Amino acid sequence: MDDYHEVNGIDMLNLNNFFKEKVRHEIKSLYLEMLYTLEDFRDDGRLSDHDYSRERKKILDRGNSVIRSLESQIDELEVGLKQSKAVKSISDIPNK
Repeated sequence: MDDYHEVNGIDMLNLNNFFKEKVRHEIKSLYLEMLYTLEDFRDDGRLSDHDYSRERKKILDRGNSVIRSLESQIDELEVGLKQSKAVKSISDIPNK
C-alpha cells in the first residue's frame, strides 16, 4: 500500500506502518526470549560456543524472515479502525 489516502480523516499509510511496527516489535520480543534461553543453555554448559553461535544465527534468520513475510502480507491489506470513543484519529493511538 504505497499510495496515501485518508479514510475518516486517518492516514491509512501511517496506520499500516503503525501496524507493521507493532508486529515487528512483538516478533522481536519473542525471538529475544528464545535468545535469552539459548544463552542460559550456553552458560549452563549445555551448549558449546560453536553450537550457541549456530543456533543464535538460526533464530535471528528465522525471526527476520517471518518479519519480512508478515510485512509483505500487511502491505497487501487495508488496515482500518473500528469506530470508538477512545480512538478518533491516528494520533490517539499509543506508540508502544
